[in-house]
Parts: sequence; C-alpha cells; structure tokens
Amino acid sequence: MAKKHKGDEVDAKALHAMRKRLRDKIVKAVKKTAHNDRRKPYSEISDGCASRDVAVALMGGLHPRSDTARMTRWVLTGNDVSMFLGIERLVHPVKFDGMFLAFAGIPVNVYAWAAFESLEIKYENAAKVLTLKARTFLAGSGRPEAQPRLLAYSRGEEGGLIGRDLEEAQIANMMAARPGY
Repeated sequence: MAKKHKGDEVDAKALHAMRKRLRDKIVKAVKKTAHNDRRKPYSEISDGCASRDVAVALMGGLHPRSDTARMTRWVLTGNDVSMFLGIERLVHPVKFDGMFLAFAGIPVNVYAWAAFESLEIKYENAAKVLTLKARTFLAGSGRPEAQPRLLAYSRGEEGGLIGRDLEEAQIANMMAARPGY
C-alpha cells in the first residue's frame, strides 16, 4: 500500500491565490504593452509552480494541447481566456502607440482598450515554472463611457461595437447631443 505524501494534495485556497496572482501579473503586463490598430502584441509572464499536478489542478481539467516529458502546454482562445482568469475579456487603459491627430499643442492622452485573443499556458518540468503568454489586440479607444458597447462586443451581444465602428458611433452620439453643429 502506497503512502500519500503531505505535498501531493493540491489546496483549493492556494490555487485561488495563484490564479489571482497570475491574473494580476498578466493584466499588468498587457497594460504596459503598446497597442495599435495594426499589431497584435504578446505579453508574457512567468511564475513558480510547485509541480505538474498543481498546474493541472490550476487548469481545472482542461485537456492540454501538448503533453511531453519536458513540458505541458494549454492554449485558450476567446472567452475561455476571460473565464480562466476570472475577469472580463477587455483590459483598460492600455498603452497606445498608434497614430492620432493633435491640434495646436494640446496634450493628447488616448484611452485605449485591449481584448484577449488567446492565452498560452506552459508548465516546464525541469524549471518548475508556469509561463503565460497572452496575445491581445486593440479593441477600441475612447473614454470609459464606451465600456458597455465594448463589453457587448466581447460577449457577442447585440449592439456591441469595436474599432472604427465604435468611434463613428461615438461621434454620431456626440453630434446628436449638440444639435447646432
């Protein structure tokens, strides 16, 4: 009869704390990564992980894309990323490095939104390191008032807009609010 070691069982509280730590780190990395309408940048973070069993428990029974003696890799896309991280698919404000038009020396601050496209989670057995690599894209720009339309888009709901469509809708709303122009 085999004895169970004390470290073999995975604590739910420790998994929750680890997921929260990973979420905070990846969101912080995405916010620092420059976004524009032409690129889909990657943000990568690493964190220590005690064993492969902890990594598998963290993934909650998802089947790995590849599982070798050297590493185990999972790939999440779309809304699966936000469900795994426990947050909305949108991250804001993110660093913006796109083109914009500024008039007469007025300082410009672009409030940009990013959305998760995919998330690759990799556990390396030798180093006992869990690496998260997120691919994001510029979901839109605009004040936080644009959040309902962006969230509707990320959830696939009616009335959701993104990118140029969102900007045109915001301009139309602004012009409708000022009938003299």
